[in-house]
Amino acid sequence: MQQCGQRQNLCARTERYCIMMNRIDLRGSRKISHVVPPAGPRCTGEVVRHAPGSFLPFGKCSLLLTVVLAALWMSGCKPATAVQATELRPRSADYIVRRVARHQVPARWLSGRARIDFDGEGGHERISAVIRLQRDSALMLAFRKYNVEAARVLVRPDSIFVLDRLNKQYLADDIGLLRRRFGLPFGFQELQMLLLGNPVLPGTQYEARIDSVWYVLESDGRRYDGAWWFGPDWRLRKMRLYDPLRDEELICRLDAWQPDEGGTLFSYLRTLEVFTPATGAWQVTIHFSKVTLDEPKSLKFEIPEHYTKVE
Repeated sequence: MQQCGQRQNLCARTERYCIMMNRIDLRGSRKISHVVPPAGPRCTGEVVRHAPGSFLPFGKCSLLLTVVLAALWMSGCKPATAVQATELRPRSADYIVRRVARHQVPARWLSGRARIDFDGEGGHERISAVIRLQRDSALMLAFRKYNVEAARVLVRPDSIFVLDRLNKQYLADDIGLLRRRFGLPFGFQELQMLLLGNPVLPGTQYEARIDSVWYVLESDGRRYDGAWWFGPDWRLRKMRLYDPLRDEELICRLDAWQPDEGGTLFSYLRTLEVFTPATGAWQVTIHFSKVTLDEPKSLKFEIPEHYTKVE
């Protein structure tokens, strides 16, 4: 009874949000439509929760949502840029933070393709994806398996929608799915920062040190212990977050920093390693290609009327 009440309250809050922000159609339509620009999505206001194992666009529930919502990182055969072995000057933490902030990828739009390899306790799987991001608004991903679109995902600052093309189902949930399902300490803001290759710095005070050819920032936060490795060019090369209370760890590596088609430096190869007691250890390796920045693209997301909600 208590869970039912909580779900009704959540649905009511979601419905109010949709009425205010997205002009929801309350006449019984199940269709969610999202095209950016110019219009935002319409949604039914109902948050649908899925039972483990009930949503299987690739036969492995964890594969799709892990690859999609953790993340996301990535070109083909381009080699990683070598780091010159130069002696680094000691720098303060404040100095490093300022220099890193000046060298972030500032793009408002991102689009590209990716080859994604997933390795976990369930084995190995490879998929391809089209990725489009409008900063602070929406992230759309279309996944292909065996040359057909198997799934499409829309992530917004407060919500997640997933289409299972193979089984004609859809899932809708709040952004907290990242924490509940996979133990990832991410919201939409952190997700888009990592996708662009920018560091996620949740703390306020840091200590600085030199590790061989890297500048390192370390922080003992109120929730997470973090460490970030930067090259002499102030680009993020590695990030580690650890939750001592939950015994959960995330390590993200960013390599192959090269100019995109417009000349902006971008990390074309990403590796994400995660361990949680619930999911065990898994790894995602992502190779980006055909990356363009600051070129507006359509973020089309539409749920067909005949698709079934996953309860």
